[in-house]
Amino acid sequence: MIFYLLRLAHSATATICLFVAILIVVFVGIRSIKHFIGTYLLAALVLFAAAELAFGISGRFSESLGRGSNLTGRTELWAHCLEFQSNPIFGAGFDSFWLGERRERIAEFYNHWSPGGSHNGYLETYLNLGLIGLCILIGLIIATFWKIRRPSFSKFLNGGDIDWASSWQ
Repeated sequence: MIFYLLRLAHSATATICLFVAILIVVFVGIRSIKHFIGTYLLAALVLFAAAELAFGISGRFSESLGRGSNLTGRTELWAHCLEFQSNPIFGAGFDSFWLGERRERIAEFYNHWSPGGSHNGYLETYLNLGLIGLCILIGLIIATFWKIRRPSFSKFLNGGDIDWASSWQ
């Protein structure tokens, strides 16, 4: 049923996310990988960054999935949105970037479509809340990772079951 729905939706993002999730479950289940998972993740990140800088693999990968290298027009929308950012420190205000004149002026670039969002969560946060909101969001992500990192990984690597309720205390 999952594969039928993925084929029906024709969503490259959903298909890739499912494939990556399956790979994570398989590789984390291998005992020799469990003990060095942080090292492997860092090595994979460095290799991906080097391949992106040297060969531009994300654009090639996107094109191999039948999509454009510009993320199906999203990069153009991001550039237009950044042109209309009036206050980089505080942003336009909570959830108000797409209200009024800005939306109409950005829609002038597109004949058949009027965007109601930037299709990028971090850019959307920057447009609405500025650098302050973006720093708060990044701080929240780091603090959340820091909070769950130790109890979950230490119990997981030692072969024990994770007690998620106690890891949040």
